[in-house]
Amino acid sequence: MPRLYGAFFSIMKMINISAAVLAGGKSIRMKSDKLFLPVGRSTLLRKTVDLLDEIFPQVMLVSANQMVRSQYRNKKIVCDHYINCGPLAGIHAALTHAETEAVFVFASDMPNLNRIMIETMIELYDEDFDALVPRHPQGIEPLHAIYSVKCLPVIESNLNNQSFSVRDFYPKVRIEYLDLNKTKIHSFFNVNTPADLKEIIG
Repeated sequence: MPRLYGAFFSIMKMINISAAVLAGGKSIRMKSDKLFLPVGRSTLLRKTVDLLDEIFPQVMLVSANQMVRSQYRNKKIVCDHYINCGPLAGIHAALTHAETEAVFVFASDMPNLNRIMIETMIELYDEDFDALVPRHPQGIEPLHAIYSVKCLPVIESNLNNQSFSVRDFYPKVRIEYLDLNKTKIHSFFNVNTPADLKEIIG
C-alpha cells in the first residue's frame, strides 16, 4: 500500500508541474539560429522537447521565433509580455500562461539534460517553497529550475523596475537549493558557440 501511495503522489506532482522551454534567444555568438543546429539525428530544440514530452503532461514553448511557431504547431507557444528583457521575461510568460501550479523552466540550449535529475527535482519540489534551483561548485542554474506561479508578482515587479537578472528576485521569495557535486555540472552544459557545438558532436 505505501508503494501504491508513493506512485499516486508522484503522478499528482506531475499533474501540478508542467515544462516550459525558453526558445527565444538571439544566438549572437553562434551567428546562426542554434535551436535548429543538428545534434545527432535531431536538433538542439527537438532533442529537448522530445525528452520533456516523455516526462511532463504539458510542454510549453516561450518563443516569438517564426520557425519555432511553424514547426511546433501542436505545442502551446507563448511570447514574452516584456520584450527584450531576457530570460526573466520568458519565465514570466511561462508562469503567466501556466495551467499548473508550478513550471519547470528549461533553457533551449542544454543538450545534456538528464532525465533522472529532472525527475528527482520534481520529487523534491514542495509547495512550501516558491522555487527549486540546482546549485553546484560553479554556481546556480536558474534556467533548469522549478518556479511556482506564486513568484509572478515579484517577477513582474522586478521587470517593471528594470531589474532583469533572474537571480535578483530570489531574495524576495522562498528558494530551496538542490546542492550537487561537480560531477553533475555536465547536465547544464550550454551550447553558445561553434566550439560548444563541436564539443557535443565530437
